[in-house]
Amino acid sequence: MKSDKVRKRIGFDVDGVLYDWHDVVHDYCVQELGIKEDFLTFWRKIVAEEYSKTFLYNLINDPLLVIKRNIDPPILKLLNDLSKKYEIFYITSRPNAVRNATQYWFRTNRLPQIENLTICQGDKIPYIKDFKIELFVEDMKKHALALKDITTVVLVRKPWNEEVQDQFICINSVLELPPILEML
Repeated sequence: MKSDKVRKRIGFDVDGVLYDWHDVVHDYCVQELGIKEDFLTFWRKIVAEEYSKTFLYNLINDPLLVIKRNIDPPILKLLNDLSKKYEIFYITSRPNAVRNATQYWFRTNRLPQIENLTICQGDKIPYIKDFKIELFVEDMKKHALALKDITTVVLVRKPWNEEVQDQFICINSVLELPPILEML
């Protein structure tokens, strides 16, 4: 018997939330390009735009970097568990160059409710509004700040969002989300 109760809608960013893209990129740059910086130094230099725009463009547009690792099994289990109670949306800002690879990654990793995958070109606000998402898990400062008056934002702590963490509910990993969902 189906419940007439409307399920809450929760959304997830992908990179830095469900997929360790930043770790993948750092590992690639160390192993393949000979970059010597540790993870934190490397990403602080990226944020400070100390690397060329071409370098960053090539990383962001490399389809192999978005499929290099499978989703962590505990995160997949969490998503499957949440999908029984919530309607799940995935909204990621990725270039068209990695669209097919992103869809492939979602299919091969068997994420639940992949029909709710949106790959946008920057602004997530229209999708959050259109889908009436009540809570969104994000790691990028600019997206979190843009969304904070539109939905409840849960921020995954990362070096690139340290200066805004006091403005949001923060978690270290998406695996810490269930108790927060129970409170809301």
